[in-house]
Amino acid sequence: MTNRKAAVKNAVCGILAGSLILLGAVSCGSGQTHPQDGAGASETENQPAANIYAFRMENGKLNWNQPGLPYKVNLVSAKTTPVCTDPLCMHDTEECPFFDCYGCAAGGEILFYRRGSLSRYENGFRGTEKLCVCAVADGKTRVLREYADNLVFLGVRGETLYYYTAEWSNEGDGLVCTYSLHRADGKSGAVEDLSLPETYRTEGGYIDNSDYPNLLMFEGDTIYWTKYAEDRTASILRSDLDGRNWTEVRTGVRTFASVYSEGYGYTAGIKVELEDPGDRRGENGGTVSYSLRRTRPDSGEEEPETIADNIGSSNFLVTDRYIFTMEGVSPVPEGMKIRTDPFSYGGDVGSEILNGCRVWRMNLDGSERTLVGETTEYYFAGRQGVPDKVLFDYYEDETNDWLAFFFMEQDESGRLVLSEDTLILNAETGEFTVSEFVR
Repeated sequence: MTNRKAAVKNAVCGILAGSLILLGAVSCGSGQTHPQDGAGASETENQPAANIYAFRMENGKLNWNQPGLPYKVNLVSAKTTPVCTDPLCMHDTEECPFFDCYGCAAGGEILFYRRGSLSRYENGFRGTEKLCVCAVADGKTRVLREYADNLVFLGVRGETLYYYTAEWSNEGDGLVCTYSLHRADGKSGAVEDLSLPETYRTEGGYIDNSDYPNLLMFEGDTIYWTKYAEDRTASILRSDLDGRNWTEVRTGVRTFASVYSEGYGYTAGIKVELEDPGDRRGENGGTVSYSLRRTRPDSGEEEPETIADNIGSSNFLVTDRYIFTMEGVSPVPEGMKIRTDPFSYGGDVGSEILNGCRVWRMNLDGSERTLVGETTEYYFAGRQGVPDKVLFDYYEDETNDWLAFFFMEQDESGRLVLSEDTLILNAETGEFTVSEFVR
């Protein structure tokens, strides 16, 4: 199979699997947390300790529902180290503040994370989950609140986390969880109980995100939410930042964008033109093109506006000022596959592989598209419709824009696996640097 045919086949498989998804969260964008490197004070004497870090797990992006030790990537010095600042800590006992860490969310100069878990028994759950924060400027950690309930992270605005608690009770034929909305200020440590427009519950002893409003995005002083309906559509709700003044603004929504940011949802549209229209899997080749589309969740218009054509792939990142897109530079070697194991995301079917990349920057309306970096040295791969799997973080100061990328390496069998290192691009100079992973 030629590279052209393989690309078309993967694109068709990705579309058949569904390229529009709903993320029950807000893209992390710019302004991530910024702990101090364990390398010592000399590195930070001539630069601010804050606002220079991206965050990741060893096997991928920072995840709100994934156990593991979080790592920080210094985008200026190109060093990746554990968020835990104790150089002697092995991170495998309760003495480590990140031991038993389950899920992280970054915002401003704060890293929110959960510790502990609940265990199911015959009549309910036992255990606790702790809501913790790390002040990244000095690495200090503290427990904000301890719950006998499950915690469900929703989204971060600045240094404030919005989250649910799922309170369990034994009623009638089984367990029921009731959801309550809260807000935590990572700097002051204040935790507030917010209101919901009605009572949301799940029966059956499990948590179901179709039973409560999912935080879609922030825009100014407004939060947009989505709530699933029984007919597999959804409604769009709106509230203020204090969880008041709830209003239903749309119903019957059937598709969602892959990224939401400050008023718009963004999606990479995929167009496949087959050489043989009857060839449903693209075995005989054809062409694949990508466009960037956006729509407002409260507009009532299902068809999104196309703001950029021929963006090269479905990988893009939306920040509060720019959109960054990626396209491959060279053909992918024939037969190259992604290894399916916990250290890769995706698989062979529906995966999108880039051999090298060009990185473009544009305004939020798609105007002034500018090439900011090009490399032929690395492979990149992600699932179609999930763009933040490759280009995952961004920071800007007065003179530079930095971007952080996951990239792939070949294992002994020649298949691609996720590298534990991080690729960094200075979008002002065009220079690529690898931030090496230090345990």
